[in-house]
Amino acid sequence: MDGQLHIEILGQSFTFETQGDREKAQKAAQFLSEKVQAASRALDGPSTATNKMGIIVLAALDMAHSYLELKESYEGFLDQIGSRSEKLIQRMEHQGPGGED
Repeated sequence: MDGQLHIEILGQSFTFETQGDREKAQKAAQFLSEKVQAASRALDGPSTATNKMGIIVLAALDMAHSYLELKESYEGFLDQIGSRSEKLIQRMEHQGPGGED
């Protein structure tokens, strides 16, 4: 379902048009908001434009780090599945159609 999505980041409101899954877009916005809040706490200091940019960059780096960890884990999982599949196929081919060696 398309619609508008409202999010507030560092005291500034943003409105976006969503296309597709609005619930997923809302979850993404909430995730971003949580990461920005955590980065803001980590960089506690005066609210300046430079500080706000630092907060956004820190939040983006944190999300990039999480993404890369998930991607690495996923790729390892795919490698493991591929390896196990090959072993299973070899075992099945070795046994033949009757299931006997």
